[in-house]
Amino acid sequence: GHPYTPFNTYEVCVYDGNRLVAASLYDLGECAMASLIAMQDPEYQKHSLGIYTMLKEVEHARKMNLKWYYPGYVLDKPSSFSYKLSLGTFEHYNVNRRWVAYSKFKTHESLAERYKKHLSRIEDGLRHHSVEFDSWLYPYFSMGYMNYWSVNFVRAPKFLEIPIGEQSRLLVVYNLEEQEYQLLWATNSKSKDHLLSMELSDEFQNDEYYCLDLLETDDVILSSENPQEIIDEVSILSSSPHSSRRRHLK
Repeated sequence: GHPYTPFNTYEVCVYDGNRLVAASLYDLGECAMASLIAMQDPEYQKHSLGIYTMLKEVEHARKMNLKWYYPGYVLDKPSSFSYKLSLGTFEHYNVNRRWVAYSKFKTHESLAERYKKHLSRIEDGLRHHSVEFDSWLYPYFSMGYMNYWSVNFVRAPKFLEIPIGEQSRLLVVYNLEEQEYQLLWATNSKSKDHLLSMELSDEFQNDEYYCLDLLETDDVILSSENPQEIIDEVSILSSSPHSSRRRHLK
């Protein structure tokens, strides 16, 4: 591992003679291993080298007496990532915070569906009040779950932005851990280039759907289990751009 990160990262490299034809990266933890990324030479696709590198990772995990292996994410529908599930019997962490057989996974009960359902209540309410907002998918939300950083990064995989801020950004999110809605001020992090040195895939180049700024939470204005309280507060702020209440909030 690198001395300036919390990760202990290893790699698997597969050669055909002197030619590198496949590689994978994975992190070792105290009792588990997480597969991060794998790549292969397209000319060797028929050899299923993605499965092979995963098997080599599992082999290392067994030698280290680790209990758990995370193969990387899969989608809640058939996709190019589904091959990972052919490796063995997997479990998933459900909405009740229990590990259960992946074969029992139900899309409509997933955290993603629960999140979308809660946020759609805010969207419907804002439209009813004719409040302008933007809906963003936020691929960097996982940065907020890395306790290594001292910064409070935004954790929401999707959020609504109310375009009334000047230097700060007014967001509505749903906090799954606390099971409550939050209205908060956020700012673009100056640490993005330092922390996220990566090339984005073509999918994320669409700036109509994805927010690619790294966001820090400045202040949570309001937290509530009742979506109407959030809707009412946003309506007041958006309709009174010069009110003392809004100036007080930011």
